[in-house]
Amino acid sequence: MYERYLFSSTNLKAKATKFIDKAQWQWLADASYEDCVDWLKTTWYKPIVDQAPEIAFHQMLLDELSFLSRNLEETYLKLLVWDSWFHALRYRREGLKNPLIIFAEKMQWQFEKELLKTLEQIWSSRTSTTELKIDVLNLNVSFEYESSLKSENIRSFWKLRNQLLLLKLILRCKTLSLPCDELSKFEWFKTKDLIARPVEDWPSLVPSQLKEPLLRMIEGKDVDLAIRAELYRFAQRAFKTIVSGPEVLVYYFYHKLWEIEDLMSLLECKKNNVPKQVWQERMLKLNV
Repeated sequence: MYERYLFSSTNLKAKATKFIDKAQWQWLADASYEDCVDWLKTTWYKPIVDQAPEIAFHQMLLDELSFLSRNLEETYLKLLVWDSWFHALRYRREGLKNPLIIFAEKMQWQFEKELLKTLEQIWSSRTSTTELKIDVLNLNVSFEYESSLKSENIRSFWKLRNQLLLLKLILRCKTLSLPCDELSKFEWFKTKDLIARPVEDWPSLVPSQLKEPLLRMIEGKDVDLAIRAELYRFAQRAFKTIVSGPEVLVYYFYHKLWEIEDLMSLLECKKNNVPKQVWQERMLKLNV
């Protein structure tokens, strides 16, 4: 395993030095839209300013997945493609075939292709329960992926991701008075107790590593940032000390994905003159 990933791990650790540090993120937050665009043109994020957002996002996403497909074991690559669908939802192009389905076809993944098509069909139906159906399917499939992961580090990372998404979903159902019964089958923690008890009791019912992000969710902080921040901290602790292995590739992918998302959001807000205090608290590197 070590030897298999040595070259790609070394390569990606070198590329990871190009990730934007906190000081540069602060500069971007303070800079004008025009200065941000000029700076991005000098980086590997140039497609963000050269193309329409939905095209740029999918291009950069698929470039990374194609690169990783040369070395990353299929199980982990499928996991990344599955999760990418949810990250790419904001940039979905109506009337066009989803690029992730095209990628699955290229990889000859019949089962995964059909799963992605199912997501597309549910999303296109646009009923009052669409989001809930998609979230439940996400958790069902994610649970199956979790059991197939050989790397303990990646399995722990994926389990944390699933636990946080389940907390987000239960909290949303409780807040909006939606039925939660379908969620009780997910036993990453005391799910049935959470559903039955008031939200203020929840911190005492979840594993210790979930208490801090849960409190941020309950306090009304940005839920998606709370999830990303916890996953980022986990990746920093668990993956960065590893010299070679699939963990390095997975960590690199998520770091790049989160950075692309934040850069595109930052540019959109600056272009539309959205006040800084509205969006800067959603930027990962400015808040961890």
